[in-house]
Amino acid sequence: MKVKEDVVEYAKYKWPLLFSRFYEALRVSGPSLSKNDVIIAINWTGVYFVDDQEQVLLELSFPEINLAQSQKCGRPFMQNFLLTTLRGEEFVFQSPNSDDVCDLVSFFLTGLKQRSKFIIALQDYASEGGNAISFSQGDLMLLEEGYAGDYVHKSGWVPAKLERTGEKGDVPSECVYVLPTTTKPPPAVLSLFAQDGLTLDERHSPAYSNGIEPHEKPHTLEEYALDFFRTPPKYTLPRTLTFSSAKKRGVEQLWKHSREPIKQPLLKKLLQKEELSQEASFAFNAILKYMGDLPSRRTRSGNDLTDQIFEGPLKFVSIQYTGTESTY
Repeated sequence: MKVKEDVVEYAKYKWPLLFSRFYEALRVSGPSLSKNDVIIAINWTGVYFVDDQEQVLLELSFPEINLAQSQKCGRPFMQNFLLTTLRGEEFVFQSPNSDDVCDLVSFFLTGLKQRSKFIIALQDYASEGGNAISFSQGDLMLLEEGYAGDYVHKSGWVPAKLERTGEKGDVPSECVYVLPTTTKPPPAVLSLFAQDGLTLDERHSPAYSNGIEPHEKPHTLEEYALDFFRTPPKYTLPRTLTFSSAKKRGVEQLWKHSREPIKQPLLKKLLQKEELSQEASFAFNAILKYMGDLPSRRTRSGNDLTDQIFEGPLKFVSIQYTGTESTY
């Protein structure tokens, strides 16, 4: 029984999508997705939008979600539901299960906040002495042992540790937000609460705190990809997959060499621009043919292929390096 429990627990953390509730939905408005007919998958890590090929189109972790709310629409037996995020995004979907989706998302948000140990500053606060500590907007804090998120709403002050400095003391409840999570959120989520576009680590680095812009460090392709490339597509795992086959499937690493054509650009900033996306994909295919990695039905000269590679960037000269960045 212990082995079975361990296997299920491992699978739950390794492939959370397998432990989801699934709902069919149609995107009505909001940020565009590659498909409007989607499947909403909800589990303890967040809300996923999945297509009929089991590819994850978008993932929203619970710390990113503000609200889930049902809305009436004109069709019988059909309702809309609204999902809002910390970025100000508003997704509206139509589904016969709108109430169930909202209830489940709200259930997770409430439960995670009650159990959470992570709070984040919504504004600057200067301590006036005593046990209180000073902090800046966007600072992450951990509640002291024996305290959880449900205590924050019951008391005017809560004991916490400022992660940036390790300082411990009391913080005013009205100045902090309880993050709905039981694990430390990634920097991208934490930076949404910061005063500027920098991540928390960058904002509190010695160089920036002294008013000096840090010197640029040599960049690797992997680091560049993490900053500017889209995230690799995620897939749900069909029941026919075994643990070994799932391991082989792995996660696509976009910054590594590949002989496979791409169906969407690598740069995040091009994803919502259909024409530029197509040009980037065409240019990548031309590079594969030029390198001999992709068979071509007819022999093309090197000049023909290089013309294809640079045709896209030259057409959109106002967007610097659009095509070449997206393919390399």
